[in-house]
Amino acid sequence: MRVLFAGKIQAVVVWKLDRLARNLKEGVNVLADWCNRGVRVVAITQQIDLSGPVGNLIASILFGIAEIELQHSKERQAIGITLAKKRGTYKGREVRHDLPVVWMGLEQIVVK
Repeated sequence: MRVLFAGKIQAVVVWKLDRLARNLKEGVNVLADWCNRGVRVVAITQQIDLSGPVGNLIASILFGIAEIELQHSKERQAIGITLAKKRGTYKGREVRHDLPVVWMGLEQIVVK
């Protein structure tokens, strides 16, 4: 990001737009910031150049769709966990003891 903010990058190529951001607000803000800095943004799989007003419109729509997909995925996961708990088969994620733990305020952060 430092290189991008320094103006040394002219283009950013992403595999898929939803890899850039998972929600509409974050994605539009990142894209707008990059475009304001003169960075051209291209999504390969969608074959879209996101520079300019038409690219911004298309990006907004795609970011919105990505946000909806993520929300639906979380809902399906919660339903699956609830059903697994009722069946007695849900065990949750295994606790890893090999990662260092950092305490920040009330949240526990695992450093990978």
